[in-house]
Amino acid sequence: AHFGIECDTFSTLSKSKHQRLASNFFMGTSQEACEANRNVHHMLAICYFLRRRYPHILITIENPWADLVSHPLMLSIAQLPVTLGGLGLVCMPMTFCLFDDFAPHKLSA
Repeated sequence: AHFGIECDTFSTLSKSKHQRLASNFFMGTSQEACEANRNVHHMLAICYFLRRRYPHILITIENPWADLVSHPLMLSIAQLPVTLGGLGLVCMPMTFCLFDDFAPHKLSA
């Protein structure tokens, strides 16, 4: 299962607008950031369901090199080991150079 979270509010370039900073736990201050946080909640709930229903499923979450991996839900749920109740996803950089996109992306799998 592959998920792609919108990058507008998690982008490094949007920090001045959405204020996703360590001081507010990368939650942001804009309405758009609030909606994106809700989408992350829903995505992780679906991931938990899929992991329980299909224990050997490969789950990937793609987001451009941005603050999604610093988000509290990603740290405390997505990247937390399965043995501790998390999804056990591992963050790794990759590029889509075959698609003329040379910017590194973060892919959790």
